[in-house]
Amino acid sequence: MPANPWPVVRITEVARLNARWDADVDGRPVSFVPMADVEAGTGRIVLSSIRSSESVRKGFTQFQEGDVLFAKITPCMENGKVGLAAGLVNGLGAGSTEFHVLRPQAPLDPRFLMHYLLQDQVRREARAWMRGAAGQLRVPPEFFGHLCMPLPPVPEQRRIVAEIESQFTRLDAAVAALQRSQKQVAKCRASILAAAVTGRFGRSQRQSKEWPWVPIADLAERSPNAITDGPFGSNLKTSHYVGEGPRVVRLQNIGECRFVDERACISDEHFARLQKHRVIAGDVLIAALGNELPRACLAPDDLGPAIVKADCIRLRPSADRVSARYLCYALNSFPVRSATRKLVHGVGRPRLNLSEIKSVQVPLPSMTEQADIVAAIEDWFSLLDKSESLIQSSIQRAARLRQAILKRAFEGRLVPQDPNDEPAEILLQRIRANHRPALGRKAATEGK
Repeated sequence: MPANPWPVVRITEVARLNARWDADVDGRPVSFVPMADVEAGTGRIVLSSIRSSESVRKGFTQFQEGDVLFAKITPCMENGKVGLAAGLVNGLGAGSTEFHVLRPQAPLDPRFLMHYLLQDQVRREARAWMRGAAGQLRVPPEFFGHLCMPLPPVPEQRRIVAEIESQFTRLDAAVAALQRSQKQVAKCRASILAAAVTGRFGRSQRQSKEWPWVPIADLAERSPNAITDGPFGSNLKTSHYVGEGPRVVRLQNIGECRFVDERACISDEHFARLQKHRVIAGDVLIAALGNELPRACLAPDDLGPAIVKADCIRLRPSADRVSARYLCYALNSFPVRSATRKLVHGVGRPRLNLSEIKSVQVPLPSMTEQADIVAAIEDWFSLLDKSESLIQSSIQRAARLRQAILKRAFEGRLVPQDPNDEPAEILLQRIRANHRPALGRKAATEGK
């Protein structure tokens, strides 16, 4: 690999850190940027909110046109939340206090700095500097006094930025096409489930009109607590979670027809007190809170000892009346969800309580027909899984390619150098002669 052709500078030699607005704003409106409005990994900021400058003068991070925002808190920093402030109302903005603000100084192009900070390598270096309690780690301002970057002549910076953005535009178009394909796969799954439970799928087409719709409470085992929700209140709190032990099935574990393996555990002693809520392999797990209700999956064979949490329903089906797999697919189907809408309540947080879940009805073919339907669904889902896996791996390759483009750019291998540009050594001498380290007042104070 060729040596980098440019001088290397510390970020704070060419950018002011955490500077506030340069001038009095006289109560003018400004753009407001919460953390959620900075897109991860793209450098884009969604400008969706405006506030009075007086309302954000205290208690918020201030920035202005051309500043670069760098998320300092985990997990936002690891996700690559870096953005260029552009198109701000009155050229001014305010936002989350979890941003560091970098104000590029001549001869540093703001977009060049933004792309540099989007590199995985920068995030790895920042991670080593993070301080604070678990879950609230932050990158301190001193990090930028040590972080170094290559500094080409300004015309070359602009050529590099133009080429990065040209390649990213093509890459973004390809990723958008892949994401559209992901949505089509999801639509195919939904269509297959709808066809299956309405008898338009497999060998059961003629009998479908004769299928009764049965409340799922009637399909549970005839045993105590065959259908139950999780413990509420002080019986199970986040503070009860431990590193290892019996599992807690939470809402985030219950995907559509899929168990999502995100771990939360409690102690053996606590688990022993909550046996009413125990889950075993093959149980049907139903989410009672969320935008698409009911949402269901099966407890996997390798789950081990586990209980359900609040807003999660565990149903142990009667093996002589219903296939657990068929019931899971039926609960995720559009016809069942459509029929259940009248039961869903809650503004902004749609939910079903336990009695409402028990009253949810599903079409019930014979056990032979259920087996046929499940086999047909799983044949099709197997093909869709392969397509989905290929799409996802292509999206991941695109993310790696973005990083490869950035790596080449900052190694001087993306665009050719122009001998007519000002020599980099002269540029560096002038920077160091005319500029002190550009730490803002806040950063300087924190760094003492």
